[in-house]
Amino acid sequence: MTRPVLNKSTIVRSIQSGLRLVNAVSPEAAARAASWFFFRSPPRQPLTAPQQACLDAGRPARIYTASGPVCVWRFGAGPRVVLQHGWGGWGAQLHAFVKPLVDAGHEVVVIDAPGHGQSPGSESSFPAMADAIEAVSEGAPIALLVAHSLGCCGAILALERGVSVGAFVGVAGPAHPLKWFDTWMGAVLDEPAIEREKARLERRNGWALDAIDTAMLARNRTEPMLWIHDTADREVGFEAGEEVVESWPGARMHATTGLGHRRILEDPGVVATVLDFHRSVA
Repeated sequence: MTRPVLNKSTIVRSIQSGLRLVNAVSPEAAARAASWFFFRSPPRQPLTAPQQACLDAGRPARIYTASGPVCVWRFGAGPRVVLQHGWGGWGAQLHAFVKPLVDAGHEVVVIDAPGHGQSPGSESSFPAMADAIEAVSEGAPIALLVAHSLGCCGAILALERGVSVGAFVGVAGPAHPLKWFDTWMGAVLDEPAIEREKARLERRNGWALDAIDTAMLARNRTEPMLWIHDTADREVGFEAGEEVVESWPGARMHATTGLGHRRILEDPGVVATVLDFHRSVA
């Protein structure tokens, strides 16, 4: 008999069912367990051959951030460009940007966020991604910051904290990332229990959950910004990108079709668009 395939949605439903059973006995224990699962780093994936070849050509280093050590790779020399992946990703997913940016006269820094890629750790968050970007910004200004998916939220939070960049490119990021937290927790807990858990997390982590909404933070920005989003993105809807662009004064939108949420990172047309944008605002 063929065994059924256990997909992500099946795993999520199973975890939520178990947490609801725990909640019936101890809401506090259920809340802490639900948070633990939410911030747990996703399984690490093997690199493709082009991704590995890219890293092999870089200068690896380990730097220390407020959220723990992270692995970075440096390429080339010149004004600094930083590449930040998204949740469940790894820095080498942005490998297609590296050579064109190096050829354009830049030092390129590729980050594996805490708990992702080759960086140690079992938990992560987009504030942890912001910590990594802050650490990379020390020692030299960032001419261009490129981020993907939830990494966009970490990048914008880093800007809010005072990291200076010449320009920012966001690719397929969400407008309201904490809605995912509310949806996950709401499947297990009632509203008062969710609010208590938020308060506990804020005390532990030192950042207010409701104050790091991406679209809201975008209203404070003045850096030149280009947002790239696929109209058929199934993981982060195109309307999220539209909302961030509308919130960010002077931002530009570049829409693609048929590239989805991840292939957009390897498309030569997208890479060329980013380089053209950077040249236009440098």
